[in-house]
Amino acid sequence: MTLKLHLFAATFIACISIGASAAISAESIHLKAQLAGASLRAGDIDMVVYYVDHGDHFEVVATYALNNDPYEPARLRMGLSDGDSVSFGLPGQTGYLYRFSRDGSSVAVIAEPSPAIQSRVEHAFAD
Repeated sequence: MTLKLHLFAATFIACISIGASAAISAESIHLKAQLAGASLRAGDIDMVVYYVDHGDHFEVVATYALNNDPYEPARLRMGLSDGDSVSFGLPGQTGYLYRFSRDGSSVAVIAEPSPAIQSRVEHAFAD
């Protein structure tokens, strides 16, 4: 196994084993304590997320992989202060927008279908 695969597997297993301290639903997670990771699945993307409290901000770390290529995970890191929220799509993926937000001592991650995808689906059913 490659180092990337070992890191992804270790992160995923850690998040599953400590997932009891986070509320999980199909396309959103709410982290309530630092290092209490959780997993999120949106479309073809699996993601595990945790945060570390650095006093003035939380460092949020998200590792994700495509279902059809689980051996090439990618990692995002961002700093969130209380009240911060950021939304973006993942490089090369058009199906979902991801919103990371912090409120006090919790971090929420929500994956929503992107407007471009919703528009195509609505157009397909209109015909």
